[in-house]
Amino acid sequence: MIKHLIFIFAFLLSCENLQAQTISIDSLGKLTIEFQQMESVSHIPSKNIMGQVGYMPGHDFVLNTQARISRLSFLLDNGSEIKKGEDFAKISGPDVHHFMAELNAKKQLMLLAKTRLENSRQLFDKKLIDEDKWLQINQNYFSSQLEFEHLQHFAELINGEILDDTVTITAPASGFFIKASHSVNFEEGEALASFVSSNQVKIKMQLPSNQASQVDYIQLKNCQLKIANKSLVSQGAFVEVWSEPAKDNCQLLIGDIVSVQPFYKKSAYRVPKNAIFSLDGKDQILIKNNAQLEAVEVKLITSTRNDYLLSSSKNLINAQVLISSVSAAQGILLGLGGE
Repeated sequence: MIKHLIFIFAFLLSCENLQAQTISIDSLGKLTIEFQQMESVSHIPSKNIMGQVGYMPGHDFVLNTQARISRLSFLLDNGSEIKKGEDFAKISGPDVHHFMAELNAKKQLMLLAKTRLENSRQLFDKKLIDEDKWLQINQNYFSSQLEFEHLQHFAELINGEILDDTVTITAPASGFFIKASHSVNFEEGEALASFVSSNQVKIKMQLPSNQASQVDYIQLKNCQLKIANKSLVSQGAFVEVWSEPAKDNCQLLIGDIVSVQPFYKKSAYRVPKNAIFSLDGKDQILIKNNAQLEAVEVKLITSTRNDYLLSSSKNLINAQVLISSVSAAQGILLGLGGE
C-alpha cells in the first residue's frame, strides 16, 4: 500500500514538472507573439586570426645565376606580374663577356667529347679498348654535356645582342616576380628572383592542433576561401594550414598580413539572441507545440552579432521559435505571472 502511494506521488510530481515546462500561448494574453523558423547551419564561425599571404615552399620557380654578376638592375617593381619571355632585368659589366666566352668554351669541349665518344665506340665494339677506358670516355662526354647545358639554359633567357657590356634577361616563367634580395651583385649559383604563379598564392595560418582537422574555409573581407592543405605535424600546440589559391576579388598582395575568420564543420542551429532565456540555471528556448509553448534546453556554442549558434538533444528542424515576449513567458514558467 505504501509503495503504491509513493508511486502515485512520484507520478503527480512528474506531471507537475512536465506542466512547468510548457505554457499555453493564450497565457501571454495580448502581448506580441512572434515566431521564427529554426535555421540549421553546417558550419560554426570562430574568432578571427591572422594569416599571411604567400606560397608554399617549392611552389615557385627560382632563377639562379650561372655566372658572377657585378651589376644587375630589375626592370619592374617587386611583386609585379609578368609573362614568360618578357624582359625583367639587365646584366651589365665585363662579366657578360666572361659568361659568353665560358659558354662557348663549354660548347667546344662538349663537341670534342662527343667526337671522341663516337670515334671510340667503334674501337670498343672491336674490343680495341677496355671497358674502363670506354666508361671514362662516356663519363667525360656526359659531364661536359651537363656543364654546357647548365649555362645554355641561362643563356636562352638572354634577349638580343650584347650592347655596351649589357644584356637583357627574360622571365623563365609566368607569375609574380619576387626579388631574391636587394643586392645588385651576385655570385655564381645565387638566386636572382622567384616567379610565383597566380594559382599558387595562398594564405598561411596557424590553428590549434585539436581544431585544425575540422576547419573547412576562411572568410576574408572581400572573399571566401576553402582550406586546401593541413599539416599533420604539430608545432607546439598549433599546425600549419593553407587556403586554396586566392581569387582575384580577394585583392591580396604577397606578404600581406590579413585577418581571417575560420569556419568549422559542425552542425548547429541559429536563433536570435532574444530567443534565449534561463530556466533552472540552463539555457532554454520556447518552441510552438500546437497551442502550447514548450521549453527546450539548449547548449550555446558561439555567437555572432545578433544570433546564437546552439545545439540540442531534441530535433529542432523546422521548429517555430518564440522571439518576442520571451521574458513574459519565462516569468510564467517561473510562476511569477506575465509582464
